[in-house]
Amino acid sequence: MQPAQISECELVNHEIGEATVSDLIQLTFDTVEKKWGAGGSPYQKWYRSIATGKDAIVDKRSNEEGIFENSRLIAWKKGKPFDAENLFFRTVDTGRLLPMYLADFRMQFYAHTSFWEKLDAIDSGRKGWIYPTLSSYFHQILVLRNMHDTGGADIPFILTAWDDERLEQAMNYWADLSKGEWSEEEQRSRYNECDAACRRILPCFPQADLLVRALLSDPKVGYVPPYIIFHSVLPKGNSCVLFTKPSHFPPTYLTQDLPTSCNSPNCTEIECAPIDMSISRSLVDNSNLVRKWDTAGPKRVLCNLWGCEVQHCQDSDKLMRCQRCKEVLYCSVAHQRLDWNVHKNVCEKKL
Repeated sequence: MQPAQISECELVNHEIGEATVSDLIQLTFDTVEKKWGAGGSPYQKWYRSIATGKDAIVDKRSNEEGIFENSRLIAWKKGKPFDAENLFFRTVDTGRLLPMYLADFRMQFYAHTSFWEKLDAIDSGRKGWIYPTLSSYFHQILVLRNMHDTGGADIPFILTAWDDERLEQAMNYWADLSKGEWSEEEQRSRYNECDAACRRILPCFPQADLLVRALLSDPKVGYVPPYIIFHSVLPKGNSCVLFTKPSHFPPTYLTQDLPTSCNSPNCTEIECAPIDMSISRSLVDNSNLVRKWDTAGPKRVLCNLWGCEVQHCQDSDKLMRCQRCKEVLYCSVAHQRLDWNVHKNVCEKKL
């Protein structure tokens, strides 16, 4: 298999910058929430159930290491408003508990040129498609983004007209390919099956495959995404996610009750949010498909002050724990004080 280069990809990129992302966050937590009234949206209710009180979901993966035993995976302090400043996420790569509003990001939308040409030909243009489309499942995107501290500043989307069966077939192909167990003949056979299934449907499988491998392996991309979202442009099509490694896949005990609605008060459907985790897949650890971008290696636990690189070591216990909430670690009292302006919005004693 020849190395993939982003310069050879035919799908055209349209970037959604940080300013638009900020607008979407404000729309999600302000405009949309107000329409639901005092009871709150299904997503607000979900956050309340998994991030507050004695029944909040704890990070069982960290518990296996004994570092964050009984610590919340997502935290929302009692009495605080429902907004991006007060929702905190335990990151899978550094173990920090960080607020949503600090996680800036951009979205890279890749589509066949004909898709962009159709949007450009109508009065509302690309913006008229982007805002309503993303607002329908922006909470899901925010959950995925905020599970990561480093490496999540760019989220690639591949726009497809594939149905669920074709999406799952492609997900299985890349997941199995990442294991490196196929013979050349087996790999060619599976590739041809995906190609035949997506023929005469945009994008064709060779275009999508080239882009996936380039995003994961070409240094000219500038980053290695923790995941790639495949967004369906079909009227009622599902979308799915290809994760770069298993630790990036949100645990099922967190997502099993995640709302599946689009969060619109006027919508009567109960399953209209696009991302379907059941057909999402992950590559294996240390796959040859993924270039060595994360120089830090496996998951680390760092001082909770963002930017500090002091790492927890089980042998020497370099980091000390916040004595009030016991959910975060610091390398020094000085860094704890520097972080207090942020951490105070989530710090509270255990019930």
